[in-house]
Amino acid sequence: MFRRNGKVESHKLHGIPSGIFHPDVLSVIAGTTVMNPIRLAREVKDLRSKGVQVESSNLLISPDTQLIMPWHEVRDGEREEKRGRETGVKIETTKRGIGDTYSDHALREGFRMEDLLKSNEEFERKLDLQLRDQERYMKDASRRTNVNRVIIS
Repeated sequence: MFRRNGKVESHKLHGIPSGIFHPDVLSVIAGTTVMNPIRLAREVKDLRSKGVQVESSNLLISPDTQLIMPWHEVRDGEREEKRGRETGVKIETTKRGIGDTYSDHALREGFRMEDLLKSNEEFERKLDLQLRDQERYMKDASRRTNVNRVIIS
């Protein structure tokens, strides 16, 4: 809940800490969390459209924050479907790739926030490696998917 134009309004947050509604609070997204950069950008835009200040002065994102990439969502969905076929019981994930991203985090693989700040050449090199790994994973899983550069663009 926050106050705008003298009225109290509610807003559901998904990735940004609730301290963002308090001007004197520094909100931090820690390196122990995972974050979807596209969803985060949408959430920042939405908050700003409602008059909430979201700037580097009140929101810090750790360079170690693991990024949820499109292939994490695909893998999450694939696992859920496979689990349902093989056991008849799904765990009802959100299919947002959170668990798969934490797996990459534990394995020290995937993208972190700091990777978005690297040179284009470094980022491209890492992206190409990641896409090759994901294609191998999908082949091993006997399923093809549209994990490709178009999703990233």
